Amino acid sequence: RLGPIFGEIVSSMVSSDLLQDPSPAARERLWAVLFALLELRDHITFDQCSKLLCVALALSAAPQPPLKPDLCRQALGELLDVDQEEWSDREKLLQALDMLSNCPAALQRTQEAEETLDPSVQGWLREWERLPGIEAVSPLAGHTPLIREAFEDMLEFAEEFVIFRSLVFVTPLSVLLLNNNALRVLDKLVEFHDPMSEASIRLSANRVGQYLILRSVQCLTRWRGQLSVDLEATLRAVVGEILDRVVASLIEELVEGKPVPYIVALSCLTLLRKLVEREDFCPSALLVPRGAKDTARPVRVLVALAAMVGARELEKPMKECLERSERLHANIDEDQDLVLARTRRIREEAQRRADVARCTAAVLLQVVIRRILAAPRRPGRLKLGTVDWKSVFESVVQGMVIPSQLPRKEDAEKFKDLKPGQTPYVRPTPPGVAVTIAALLRTMLHRVDTTPPFVLCDDAPARIAGLQATTLICDPLVSVVGDRAGRLFA
Repeated sequence: RLGPIFGEIVSSMVSSDLLQDPSPAARERLWAVLFALLELRDHITFDQCSKLLCVALALSAAPQPPLKPDLCRQALGELLDVDQEEWSDREKLLQALDMLSNCPAALQRTQEAEETLDPSVQGWLREWERLPGIEAVSPLAGHTPLIREAFEDMLEFAEEFVIFRSLVFVTPLSVLLLNNNALRVLDKLVEFHDPMSEASIRLSANRVGQYLILRSVQCLTRWRGQLSVDLEATLRAVVGEILDRVVASLIEELVEGKPVPYIVALSCLTLLRKLVEREDFCPSALLVPRGAKDTARPVRVLVALAAMVGARELEKPMKECLERSERLHANIDEDQDLVLARTRRIREEAQRRADVARCTAAVLLQVVIRRILAAPRRPGRLKLGTVDWKSVFESVVQGMVIPSQLPRKEDAEKFKDLKPGQTPYVRPTPPGVAVTIAALLRTMLHRVDTTPPFVLCDDAPARIAGLQATTLICDPLVSVVGDRAGRLFA
């Protein structure tokens, strides 16, 4: 008796506004309706199965938590780790997936699809199936046939970020990297990471991108030597594209003077450092492409980090972003002047944030370089790849330069278009930032395996005079002048 209207019920449910940020009570009622419909799974079509899967995906998505107002001396709160997934009710989603996977229409559709798949796609899927312990990286690999056939509808349905985030968490890597699925998912991720998006969405989108990097890195590490050339190249390409289009682009925005929320910038650097410090993450293989044949070319990340270290005017975009947030919170129009005490707090807080961001970027860059130098290699052979180390070195050194307080005549064009309240004055590098940059420069210009690097002795000048130059000069890492390959020559 429900046959004539069953399709209309499913269509109305999948297009209902109740799926967008439902209340806890509404979420429970919608789950009850969904499972009631799934009891009739013997009588539904695969198109209806796909729509009901989209409904389950929306109901299991955790709501987007709002961020605190970005105010002076406001605690940022705790950040989620890269490997943490966000769900509202994962158990019910798994229950719905089990019921949908055993639906006769779904079984018939997946069986017919496997018989008509392209041989290259069949070989790709069989390679994933042969990998031992695939469930450790893709827990829902057992539902790969259903998700593969419904992926088009799920991706089209994921117009809200929370649904898109759940789609990334639930989709096995074998489906996510199939054909051009990875490129389409990445395009959608970049769309959510747009500068015009809310700060909370940009923060979560950045974390989702680094979550995908982590899953790809786990595959490269767990099955090292067991992956085909195409699969390994695809995984490396995904890592490189996310680092370029999500991580590096955010850092470049801030360096270019665009007002990026402090919580977004700092969380990006913090998550990237946690990712780089993992044992299964190999910077020398993932961040330093070795040549033109390497499909993964995330060269912008290191250059962008170095540019942030050397950005002496970083407090200016941070001050602009903080002042905008303070005005919005206090309901003060832009044409109204702030009181002197508030203006001073904003300036001091912006300077502190800029110092923290620059130091965080310097420490992150130092960790990457130390891990690259410490990677196993042949004696005298250092894999520097195609990274523009000259630009990295020059940007870091630029952060140590102490500018004059007054602009020069040749800088007149640069300061001609200053807005009211802006100043051409460039703040000298603070002592804490200078010390951190000095430590980074030492890592770039000295061996990390010198034993011992420093010792206490009674006659230090005599010991210094007797040191050999070869014990102080490191393996070539950066270029000073004129070297196309980007290597320092002694």
